Amino acid sequence: MNCKKFLPFLISVAVAVAMTALAGVFHEREFIFPEITAIAIGSLTAESMPWNTTKIRLLLTISSAAVCGVLIVRFLEIPLFPQILAALFCAFLIITISATEFMPAISACVLPVILHSHSIIYVLSVIMFTSLILLCRLLLEKLAIRNSVTFSPINLSRELLLTNILRFAIIAAICLVPALLHKVFFIVPPLIVAFTEMCKPDSPLVKRVFSVSALIAAAAVISCTSRLLLTEILGLPLFMPTAVSTATVLFIAYKLSLPFPPCGAVATLPMLIDASSLTVYPYQVFAGFIVFTAAALLAQPLLKKIASQKYPETSSIYTDSITDDTPEI
Repeated sequence: MNCKKFLPFLISVAVAVAMTALAGVFHEREFIFPEITAIAIGSLTAESMPWNTTKIRLLLTISSAAVCGVLIVRFLEIPLFPQILAALFCAFLIITISATEFMPAISACVLPVILHSHSIIYVLSVIMFTSLILLCRLLLEKLAIRNSVTFSPINLSRELLLTNILRFAIIAAICLVPALLHKVFFIVPPLIVAFTEMCKPDSPLVKRVFSVSALIAAAAVISCTSRLLLTEILGLPLFMPTAVSTATVLFIAYKLSLPFPPCGAVATLPMLIDASSLTVYPYQVFAGFIVFTAAALLAQPLLKKIASQKYPETSSIYTDSITDDTPEI
């Protein structure tokens, strides 16, 4: 890996370490937002950003989703499963309104519901560290290490509506039993995001399902092992296992030529959970991923059928129009 390729990886690890270090300094785990590592992988280490969005839309989308998730926990006093459904609905709505394909916003909305987090610190962390990553992305573009991203708004269409309804229904069905039993590691938000990415017709991830599965499993095991050894046994600060696990997972993803953002979130989430859960986290996450993957594979024929329908687009709900020739913000 030459110096030009090394810088994005170094920045990604540094951001994850800074986030957990801040949580340690203030003794506040709410600062840890696992999807930050996923955003770093997609925005910095990947040669091309995997999401059809702009920097401003990305920030607004994920910030809005985080706010909705916290508000659901604060004011919607209902059982966990209906809360998850509400968070999913809000997340899909926000992504649709943003005219993007930025699926990590789902994680920002669902995570506080699953972890029962209602602190404003969570929202501030999402905004702060996402902004930091986007500024780093801008720096990499200025240094010609990464190319500027082009963006084409996703207009509301019957195809999009049907696809999202199908995604929502499958996610809801998978989440039902784990939510009722409060076995939430089976349905952690990165797995939901991974499912939505694999649900795209002819998704390249489907063709590399074994490599993706191995990467998710490695991320969960390496992260939990690092925290158990370095923090729980040796008593080192939490940012130490974060550095080790993030760097290792990024290295594996690089060697596999598979910059799969959800693996970063899976690797960071163990820094947020109780130490007593570290031994069950890997196998529950991997089992949940297998279920979501199987569902995505089974849904592919129907998704392709929906995509093949030539529905006329509805009137755009967006006032602006950005083409490939329009400078990205």
